[in-house]
Amino acid sequence: LLWGVWMLLPRSHRREHQTIDVVIDATHLKSAARGRSAKGAFVSADPTCGWYKRDGNHDGDDINPTARAAKGKAVAKDSRAKTKYQRHSDDLKWAREMHFVTVVVPGLPRITLAASLDQPGKRIAANALRCIDSLLERGFKIGHFICDQAYLPGCAPEDLALPLRARGI
Repeated sequence: LLWGVWMLLPRSHRREHQTIDVVIDATHLKSAARGRSAKGAFVSADPTCGWYKRDGNHDGDDINPTARAAKGKAVAKDSRAKTKYQRHSDDLKWAREMHFVTVVVPGLPRITLAASLDQPGKRIAANALRCIDSLLERGFKIGHFICDQAYLPGCAPEDLALPLRARGI
C-alpha cells in the first residue's frame, strides 16, 4: 500500500529522485483491549500491545529509570503490572507503536514509504533499521536521516548510529 503511493508518481519524478532524505517518527495506536494488571487474574485480550507513555522513549513498562538511577538504585525494567499507576490517569495507554519513514524530496509531496509496528518503546533502533533497509532494498540512496531524540541520541550508537553510518547514511 505504501509503495503504491510512490508508484503513482510520474516515472520521470521517481527516476529523478533516487537520493532522498528521510524523516522517521512513531505514533501510538491505542488498542481496544485492556492492559495487564497485577491486581487481577486476567491477561490482555491483545498481548501484542504494550504500555505507552507520552514522554521519553514511550516505553510505559519502565516508569522512571532516571529517578531510580539518581537514588543509586539499579536501573531495572519493572513490569507494568508491578507499578502503582492510577487507572484514572491518561498517562499510560495500552497500545502499539507505529514507526513511519517519510520521504523528503524538494518539489514532491511528503510520502510515507515504510512503516514498522511494535510495542511502544521496544526495539526502536531495530524498527528504524527495518524501515531504512526496506528503502535501500528498493534502490534508494538516503542522504539525511532526520529523527527525534528517541532515535538519536536515545538509542545506543552501536544499535542505530553506527549501522546507519555503515549503510552510507
